[in-house]
Amino acid sequence: NRCNEWYHLDCARLAEVLRDLIDKFYCSICRHDSPNLRTTFKSRCRRGCEHREPSSREACHKPARGLLFKYCSDRCGFDSVKQRLHTFAASGGNTDLLWDNVKHAQKPEAVVLSHDPSGSVTLRAQSANKLEPLRAALAEVQRHRSAIARNDALFWRKCLLKLAIDRASQIPQCGFDGRLCWDDEFVADRGSVIVEGYDAECTEQWWCTESPQCVRHQG
Repeated sequence: NRCNEWYHLDCARLAEVLRDLIDKFYCSICRHDSPNLRTTFKSRCRRGCEHREPSSREACHKPARGLLFKYCSDRCGFDSVKQRLHTFAASGGNTDLLWDNVKHAQKPEAVVLSHDPSGSVTLRAQSANKLEPLRAALAEVQRHRSAIARNDALFWRKCLLKLAIDRASQIPQCGFDGRLCWDDEFVADRGSVIVEGYDAECTEQWWCTESPQCVRHQG
């Protein structure tokens, strides 16, 4: 949950079976304030997608274990392959020949996502001896992204603090702004929206309306 509020799934208009598949949740208020925010979901176990009634409670609604996996567990993977082999044999397929073609297959060491200028993404297996340079490059990219995110959060937090101080000096109230306690990721995501609409926000929702000597926010 990326919001400051807690919601029942029904209240958020999400089906109970989606509980384990939610990756990042943003409520309607957050999405209204920041249209770029979207609730995201994890990849679902392939066994559940292949079920005769994928939306039913009997189908698997757990997330797949990661890029290298299509299933949530070995059991779901085994059951799915078993069903596929049964269907293959029932349609006249030669299971012995199929086994001869796949029995020497090796597990990939990793999966690499490649982006080209057109924006398309290529997913391919990568051998172990080429992983180390890729891991180093990825770590460097992640460090740069983290630094940019920290700088964005610091900039918007500084703007928010200045606005809160200016407002508190003009009114006979404590004026503490609860959004100063938001985490860096949230401030970086919504900073521009907060600053642009600062004076139009509901005072009772974010600002402490106690006296300037408010014990809670002294110091």
